[in-house]
Amino acid sequence: MTTLDDAAVVSLFAQGGKTLAANQHLRIEPAFDSVQLLSKRGGLIATIKYSETPPKALVREQSEFWGLVNHVLLEHCFMPLGTESGFYQYQKCDIPAGYKMNMAEAKVLWREWWRQNRHAPARGIQMDLLVFVRNTWYPIRQITPSQEMLFVSTLTSELQLDGSDLIVWLSRSPDAASPQAGTPQTNLASAQTSPQTPAARLAASINKAQARSPIAQTLENSAASGEATPVNPHLKYVLREVNGKLHIKTAIGEIIVEGTNLQYQLIPTSRPGAA
Repeated sequence: MTTLDDAAVVSLFAQGGKTLAANQHLRIEPAFDSVQLLSKRGGLIATIKYSETPPKALVREQSEFWGLVNHVLLEHCFMPLGTESGFYQYQKCDIPAGYKMNMAEAKVLWREWWRQNRHAPARGIQMDLLVFVRNTWYPIRQITPSQEMLFVSTLTSELQLDGSDLIVWLSRSPDAASPQAGTPQTNLASAQTSPQTPAARLAASINKAQARSPIAQTLENSAASGEATPVNPHLKYVLREVNGKLHIKTAIGEIIVEGTNLQYQLIPTSRPGAA
């Protein structure tokens, strides 16, 4: 009789089957409208409620098996949502065919994006990497590092993240499309299986990635309201909001402005030769 390894048991758990399975470390048990993953001593590790639509999973954040369970849930398209009462929350979601879900620090995503785009900057928008914005998966247009921050631009908005923030993204599966020559494949094993990742980082990163910054939202609303001075799209190249402060790039350096209810007025630069 073949003994299942830990990854196989967790995979059966993620599939939501009612079949009992166990090894020397883990076991699966049905419980009312859910399926539970338990440790050898009977401690609860995770539970999935397949009676809900879409199904939801809870994983105990202090469990030594969190890294493995997180990795397997990502493989089965469970999206991390944050934490509550000592548990990581996940929700089953649909992803485009030919993609797989990843979760790691934002700087890992930046490195992967840079590797894929550094030799072909003029190819247009690429579909190899997608991020979840406004309930939709969007391709990444640009990732710009600035003062330990990463600005991830999509077709609709911009995410502002610390390099150490956790972010979820999709990448093409190796068997879905042939990788470009010289492009290394993403290796997220260490980030995905590390049980040392604090729960607070996951919740804070997800909240930050999904939220629009107050200053960016003010500029966006100003443009939509039809004010006398519309927002110039080129402002995004000189204005950045970092931790509630407005960073303005100038020829002699960067000006940092902070406060509330900030107002601005754009005075266009005169064209060469104008009076």
